[in-house]
Amino acid sequence: MLTDTRIRALRAREKRYRITDADGLMLEVRPNGKKTFVLRYQVNKRRRDKLLGHYPRMSLREARQLANAALLAIAAGEDPFIATRKRIKPAFDVIAGEMLAEKLVGKSPSYRKKLRILHNKYLMTLSGQVIDQVSPDQIRSLLLSITADGKTETAQRVQRLIGEVFRFAMLRGLCREDPSAILKGLIVRNRVKHYAHIDRPELLGRLLCDIDAAIAAGVFSFSVGFALQLLPHLFVRPSNLRLAMLDEFDFVENLWRIPAERMKMRRPHVVPLSRQALALVLEAKRLARCGFLLPGQRCRRPLSPQSINQAIKRLGYGPDVITPHGFRGTASSMLNELGYDARVIEKQLAHEPRSQMVAAYNHAQYIDKRRELMQIWSDLLDDCRQRRVRHSRRHDNMGVFERGAP
Repeated sequence: MLTDTRIRALRAREKRYRITDADGLMLEVRPNGKKTFVLRYQVNKRRRDKLLGHYPRMSLREARQLANAALLAIAAGEDPFIATRKRIKPAFDVIAGEMLAEKLVGKSPSYRKKLRILHNKYLMTLSGQVIDQVSPDQIRSLLLSITADGKTETAQRVQRLIGEVFRFAMLRGLCREDPSAILKGLIVRNRVKHYAHIDRPELLGRLLCDIDAAIAAGVFSFSVGFALQLLPHLFVRPSNLRLAMLDEFDFVENLWRIPAERMKMRRPHVVPLSRQALALVLEAKRLARCGFLLPGQRCRRPLSPQSINQAIKRLGYGPDVITPHGFRGTASSMLNELGYDARVIEKQLAHEPRSQMVAAYNHAQYIDKRRELMQIWSDLLDDCRQRRVRHSRRHDNMGVFERGAP
């Protein structure tokens, strides 16, 4: 049996030679080094050899697909090569599998898993269809069936993947057009929903006081409590904080260095720690008994993804008011409104240019400004909290006066 490794290892000889695979499929290696798939078959007791394609432009899997299709036609009493004079095309699902194999090289496990699910659940519904016989109506029916379940974004992803499959096939001469192209605009894009966030200082102050009161009352575990206190100061993504390791914190320079593999853009990120954030991190470090800054119930695991969401809801703030991710929007909105340098804010939010050179330059240029910004922001949070406390005391005093009045 042939394998890709074996085929790549084959070398040219003075005379051409053939290596058999199965069911009449062979690979012919010529003196000039060219490798060609050949199918040997019989029609009316006459043996014939048919060239299928050249390796590696035609893969071993494609050659086997073509050979199987041809042998089925021959078994039905036809000579597919003489009768039609057309090359037998592989099925859509075969090409889709090969396209994905190339596309997923070097991608993260989570990305690979998502695309494999889309392939197995949706693209495989077109399996068995010859690549150049898939019609726009078939694709349209598939996409509309997905949107009927309320999965508009999934339908958009599937449509893009189908287009990639056909472009992959077109580059290999297996079809002439992309039937999904005429369906552009079929799926109406959903409006982008931004994470809810607070942009009023008085409401932010109330939330911070509610967090402090709940922690003082022992409502939350120490990890959840510290997460609720730290997120407003750091405005990182919640997953970054949940998975934070103690060895990522530099207590000499007062920096938190988040590794690239945990960042959305796969680039390392640095978070300067204000005095307030540093005090919280040091206290969490003292209480933590394992490598995680905020361990879950089982020490060897991080805080669960839903724990912070549920804690905020428990305080009485629904997802239409604030989410854990929304603290990023709160910091961005309020700091921009106060007139701070938008470039520094964007850098601290890890909204970076893709150019590595520009990103490195911005890091060197802005680190001091970012230190200053993070301290200003923590001081603003304290100010919002203190204003809320003074407001509450004033109202309490007014109530006492009114109750004591004759």
